Amino acid sequence: MSRSRWDRSGAFRDAHGDVYGLDELVSHIAATQRFMPGLALEARGPLRRAHEVVLVDWAAVRPGGEAAMAGTNVVRFAPDGRIADVVGVAGV
Repeated sequence: MSRSRWDRSGAFRDAHGDVYGLDELVSHIAATQRFMPGLALEARGPLRRAHEVVLVDWAAVRPGGEAAMAGTNVVRFAPDGRIADVVGVAGV
């Protein structure tokens, strides 16, 4: 992810992590790839937007195309358009 798209104090929270800032997010993603090898995250369906909040449905897909899990990320944008906060909810 580009530093220009992520707010310096941006946060990402899900069932497996609670991280702040891009460096912690990159470490969280690396840990996810290490403990869940072969899974790819895919957006599913249209984005839904209200003001500065976007909902993104996703699926973590195995190499054969089968979804291992699915959920929704709630993304909140800062006034300058960068990502300020993401909350991921699996099983939605």
